[in-house]
Amino acid sequence: MKLSGKTKAAICQAVMVLAFLVGMVLNYCLLAPIIFNEKDNVFWTDAHAYLDLFTAEQGCDPCNRAQMDSVMAMRRDPYKSGSLIIMDDSFNIVYSQGGETGNGLEIIGDRFGSTAVDLLHMELLHPSEVEDMAYDWMSHREFIADYHPDSKLMYFYTIDYWKGYGDVMGRVLLLLAALTVGGLLMVCLGFYIFKKIAREEHRARLVDKDLETAALIQRSMLPVGNKQLMQIDVNAVLVPAQTVAGDFFSYLLHDGLLYFCIGDVSGKGIPASLFMSRAVTSFRSLAVGNLSPAQIASRLNTELCRGNAQNMFLTGILGNIRVTDGLITFVNAGHEPPVVWDGREGSRIQLLDTEGNVPFGLMDNVDWKEETYEIDAGGMVMLYTDGVSEARSQHSALLGREALLGALDELKSLSAGDINASLLDYICKFSAGAPQSDDITLLTFRNTASPKSLMLKNKVSDLKRIPEFLQDIFKEFPLPGTQMAMVRAGLDEALTNCVMYAYDSPDGEIRLQASIVNHALVFEIRDSGKPFNPLAYAACPVDEPYENGGPEDDLICTGESVDNLSETGRGISIYKAAFDDVQYLRKDGCNVLKLIKNQ
Repeated sequence: MKLSGKTKAAICQAVMVLAFLVGMVLNYCLLAPIIFNEKDNVFWTDAHAYLDLFTAEQGCDPCNRAQMDSVMAMRRDPYKSGSLIIMDDSFNIVYSQGGETGNGLEIIGDRFGSTAVDLLHMELLHPSEVEDMAYDWMSHREFIADYHPDSKLMYFYTIDYWKGYGDVMGRVLLLLAALTVGGLLMVCLGFYIFKKIAREEHRARLVDKDLETAALIQRSMLPVGNKQLMQIDVNAVLVPAQTVAGDFFSYLLHDGLLYFCIGDVSGKGIPASLFMSRAVTSFRSLAVGNLSPAQIASRLNTELCRGNAQNMFLTGILGNIRVTDGLITFVNAGHEPPVVWDGREGSRIQLLDTEGNVPFGLMDNVDWKEETYEIDAGGMVMLYTDGVSEARSQHSALLGREALLGALDELKSLSAGDINASLLDYICKFSAGAPQSDDITLLTFRNTASPKSLMLKNKVSDLKRIPEFLQDIFKEFPLPGTQMAMVRAGLDEALTNCVMYAYDSPDGEIRLQASIVNHALVFEIRDSGKPFNPLAYAACPVDEPYENGGPEDDLICTGESVDNLSETGRGISIYKAAFDDVQYLRKDGCNVLKLIKNQ
C-alpha cells in the first residue's frame, strides 16, 4: 500500500519522538549509576574500610588523635560532613572530624535531631534489621550508622546536601547536558530524515507530474467523443485503473471505411502504456494504407514483435466498417468476443462466436483469419476489454459475461454514447466502492442510418457552405474525382434554382439532407416556398411560358415565353448528368427534390 506524504511525515515524527525518549532513557540509565550510586559506593566502602582498619588497630590508644587522623585521611569525604566513632556502652565519642567530645547521643541529638538518635538506638538493638541509611527530609541530610559488635564501635556518618549542593548540581547538569546532546543528535537525525523524505516527496511529485503528462499524451492519441456518420454512430470510452492505461482504442474514417481497433496490453503501468502507444501509432499509420484487416493485423504484429525483449503482448480486435451498409470485417487476436444485436424487435443481445487468433506480439508470421458481420439497420456491436466482464464487487464476485449481456439487453435501443454511459454506471454500482483492478474500455457501434443535414438561408451567398458539407459526405461515400465534381455542380445548380424561384423574399429556409439508402447516396432538398418543379422545364421548349396547372405536384407548359425560366430548363441537364436519378414531390406544403447517386 502506497503511503501519502502526510502519512510518512506523521510516522517519522512519531519515530523521532520515540527515538528521543529512548535516547533520554538510555542516557539516564548509563549516567545515573555513575552519578547517584557513587556516593553509596564511596560512602559505604570508606566506612567499612575505616571500621576494619580501626578494629585492627584496637591496640592503639583511641585518644591518639594523630593516629586517628591518619586513618581517617585514608577515606574520601566528598561532602565534607562530620564523621563520629562512638563506643556502644557509654556512647562516648572516640573520634570526630569536627573535634567534638562528650556523649555522642547528646551531640548527635543536638546537631541532627531525634531521627539520627533513633537510628543509633535501632542500630544497637537490631543491627541486622535496620537499614543502613535514613533520610531527614526537613534537614536535607542522610545518616549512615554501622555498628560493629566485634569492635564495640559504631561509625556514624552524615551527608549534608546543603554542603554538597554544588557538586550534586554539577552532576545533575552533566546529566542534563548528556540528555541535551542526545536530544540534539535526535534533532539532527530528524532533520536528515525529513530532508530525505522531502527529496523523496519531490521526486514522487515529479514522477506523478510525468505520469499525468504521459496520461494526457496517451489520451490525445485516442479519439474524443461521438463520431456520427450517416450510417454508423460510434462512441468509445476508457476508464484507466491507474494514471496511465494499458487498454486502448482508436477509429478513423478513410475512403468510406471506418477503421477501428481495441486492445488490452499485458501488464500495467508505464511499460503497458508505452506498448499501447506503439500499437495505436502503428495501427493509425496502417489504416490509411488501403489494407485489409488481415494485412493490418500482420504488419501490426510484426511491428510489435520487433525489439520486444520484455515479451509483452496484447489481445485485441481490429477491422473496418463499410459505412454504406454496415458490413464489418475484423480480426480477433485472442480478445473478448464482441456483443451484437441485430436490431429486430424482440431479439436479444448475444455474444458473436468468432475464430480466435494468437495475441499480437507473441509470434511473427501468423496466418490471420478475417471474419465478417453486418450491422443491420438499428443493430448494435460492442467491443470491450476484460476489465468490464471481470469487474469485481466488494465481495470479490466477478460481473461475468451473462450479467453483462443482461445489462446490455436493457440498453440496446439507446444511442452508442448512452449505452456506454449507462453500462459504466451499472458497473460502478456493481463494484460499490471496490477498487478498480483493471482498465475498462468500451467501443460501441450503432447502425442508425441517420441523415446529415444543412440548413441554408434563401440567399445565393449562403451556398458557399455547401463544399465543406460535401467534403464530409464524400469521406463516408467516396466517389471518383470527376464524379465528385459533377455531383457538386449538379447540387449547386439545384440549390441555386431553389433560391431563385422558391421564395419571393430572402427570409425563407432551405434544408439540404444527405443519407445512404440501399448503397446509394441520396440528397434531399426541401423548402416551404411556392410550388416549383424544376423537372417540368426539361420537357417543354425553352421559349414557351409555364404556369401552375393540373395537379399541385407538377408544372405544365403555358406557351408564354419567360426568359429567366429558360435557364432552369437548361440546368436540368446538369442534374441528370450528375445523378443517376432525380425525383420531385410536392409533400406537406413543401417542395422536395431528391438527387440519387449510386456508388
